[in-house]
Amino acid sequence: EGGEGGEGGEGGEVFAADGLSERERVYLSELSLDEWRHAAAGRPKELPLPSMTAVCLSGECGVSTHAGGLIRLWGATTGRRLAAHQQRIELTACAACGPIFVAGDAAGALHAYNTDAEFGAPRVSRSPGREAGVRSVALLPGANGGSVLALCSSLDGLLSASLVQVEPWPTAPLPRARLPAPPIGG
Repeated sequence: EGGEGGEGGEGGEVFAADGLSERERVYLSELSLDEWRHAAAGRPKELPLPSMTAVCLSGECGVSTHAGGLIRLWGATTGRRLAAHQQRIELTACAACGPIFVAGDAAGALHAYNTDAEFGAPRVSRSPGREAGVRSVALLPGANGGSVLALCSSLDGLLSASLVQVEPWPTAPLPRARLPAPPIGG
């Protein structure tokens, strides 16, 4: 008397998709939860990334920025370095969205990298107006998946936005516009 998925019995209904009973599914779910509990209770593992100033993860990759203007692409599960670039100016922030990583520097520029394009030469978006360092970067995916909006806050409190085309990867510097920011506090 099992139903469409298979036959019932002591273990509950069997589902055709994976052949597991309800009891087996619950057991596997509890095992998985137990693995997460042990991972959370364990001692944090130190990443071998010296002088790190910022870090972000996206899928199977991680990007970290380091003192001296170094940006590294590494495997998120292995920590193995996949690629690196050296910038002239200190990097202060980074963010990821799919294959796109953006790092901000102390002079206010944004450097966009595409991991689908072999983490090649970055596309740079200069700061509009005064040159204050980048405090933080956030990336928002475009509606069609062909672009990413990079939002940036600078040390002088200004906000700016830059649209990064994913396909085709741009060859020219990225345009960037200031955004009006509401006063904070009051």
